[in-house]
Amino acid sequence: MMADKQNPILTHVSERDMDLLLIEELRCSEAFVSWLAKNLRSFIGNGKLSIDQVHHSVRTSGEGAGETDIRVIAFGKRT
Repeated sequence: MMADKQNPILTHVSERDMDLLLIEELRCSEAFVSWLAKNLRSFIGNGKLSIDQVHHSVRTSGEGAGETDIRVIAFGKRT
């Protein structure tokens, strides 16, 4: 069964897996952030998107309490 080791089959992906993949891309991939900026043009124009902070599983308390899976603090610079 050598072929199975060379071509592993992904049998399960959880929401947390996707969250962590997205966080990694936001922090490490300029190409991904550029792609995201292109898709946010109505908010930032043709400007550059700068990711400042990315947080996972942010819990809040008080009225309307809950959890945010991914919180991104970013700045868009309009041109």
